[in-house]
Amino acid sequence: MRYILPFLVLIATGCSGQQDSDQKAKIDTAELFDPNPHSDEVGASEVNIFKRNIVLTQPDYYGVLNDSEYKLKTLEKVKEFIKSNKKQIQQNKFYIITDSSTSFKKTLSIIDILKENEITNYKVINYQQYLTPPEQVIIDIPPSVVTTLDKNDSTNFSIELLKEGFRVRLRGQDTNLKTIPELNDFIAANKSNIGTIIIIISRDIPNERFPPITDVLKKNGFYKYNLVQK
Repeated sequence: MRYILPFLVLIATGCSGQQDSDQKAKIDTAELFDPNPHSDEVGASEVNIFKRNIVLTQPDYYGVLNDSEYKLKTLEKVKEFIKSNKKQIQQNKFYIITDSSTSFKKTLSIIDILKENEITNYKVINYQQYLTPPEQVIIDIPPSVVTTLDKNDSTNFSIELLKEGFRVRLRGQDTNLKTIPELNDFIAANKSNIGTIIIIISRDIPNERFPPITDVLKKNGFYKYNLVQK
């Protein structure tokens, strides 16, 4: 038994160290592929991807800089291209275009050349992932819920929208109100007696008259109500 505990501690420590190492590797890769994520011109990144890049998806290398295209057959030619255009490349973000078949080693060799020339404003983009539209999210329509209200419940508080003003009913008594401030005062004075709230609206009432009522309810601490349409 005395040998089991140190053995378990050793395993736990090893697993923890491996997780930390894996997490650090992920963070380092993100920083490696885009060390300056916010340094491109606002609104210009979409255009610059096609105007300032080096493409690694073919056996040869292809460079694009300020509308000029270059075919670079070897890594040495890439070095010459980057070195001779160093100042122009440093002016804005430079893109390394890859695809899913591009080896990490090939990508890293270009990053090393950029860093040798003090170019750190770059970003690696897998064009297949970049151009693939996001999957559509299907939003289910929530089912309608029918609630049965007890008409004899004296705590029911109904607000009926009239063409002019409101008719409220509480504890079996009807009261006509003309304005939203009057409705607010009525609710504030009867908070302790209000239970289920019912808003009654007919089809000929303009929609803009509905939001002020919910605003008054929220102001008085009521956030749930039942909507009834005549």
